[in-house]
Amino acid sequence: MKLRSVYDSLLSEGYKEQDELNKLATEIITVFAKHNVAFTKRCYKQFLADPDSITADDINYDSISIRDYVSPSAYPYLGKMFDGPSLSVLLTAQLSSAGLYHGNRNTNNSIIKLKFPNKDFIDFLEYNFKIYSSNNEEPTNDDYFGVFRSAFGVAYRRTLIHELQHAYDDFRASGKHRDDPKSKKYYSKYNPLNPSYSPEQFAEYYGLTHEYWARFSDTVSNMSSMASKSFAEVAKDFKLKVRGWGNIDNDGQRRLMRALYKMWDEKRSQRKDFKYLNKK
Repeated sequence: MKLRSVYDSLLSEGYKEQDELNKLATEIITVFAKHNVAFTKRCYKQFLADPDSITADDINYDSISIRDYVSPSAYPYLGKMFDGPSLSVLLTAQLSSAGLYHGNRNTNNSIIKLKFPNKDFIDFLEYNFKIYSSNNEEPTNDDYFGVFRSAFGVAYRRTLIHELQHAYDDFRASGKHRDDPKSKKYYSKYNPLNPSYSPEQFAEYYGLTHEYWARFSDTVSNMSSMASKSFAEVAKDFKLKVRGWGNIDNDGQRRLMRALYKMWDEKRSQRKDFKYLNKK
């Protein structure tokens, strides 16, 4: 790779795909909501019979293949990823963590697994159902769609974005996103599917390059009003919200701050342009 290409890659590292990751997560959430209206209706009937009885364990539609619902042309950065191995999202109770990305280039099929349901999802369903029942309202299908979409977004957006970042990194690195020396050392030492993380294992895991970039994405997706704040405020907020900041080496921290600054600077420019256009 030419020096200029390396330089350009570093300048855009980590931040260019963020808007598209959010957009893709929204599309995935919406697809699941459209296909699970009947499921949400059953959950509401469970709630009316007994407010503590929602199990959410009989979901109608628990898996989607992203390329079946997404137009690659709408994603300048992520779009080419859909030309590679089929990427699916599966909702499953058989998972020890909140989410997991597994890329398998031998079978040409990669998958993101989300632990479903979780407490946030159930709590949000109950919150909305209480409103409908207290008002003696019969929700419409549109209402059920909206409730599922909101509950799923609250419970899973950050995890989904985190795993989508892993999928994107896997794609653009041709399956070698975990081939750096630190990752090789970690995966030779620990079983990646081991559900019982020790504090020492967590510390090492949080310092892996592919992992802190995924945490960068899920963290910035949850930071609002970035353009209205100074960069010092944004950086402080980020360091407080991102998990394992102290476990990331100095070079990694510098790379994350550079990506965060580029995001902040771009959002500030967009805000100025918007204000200028509104004055015309």
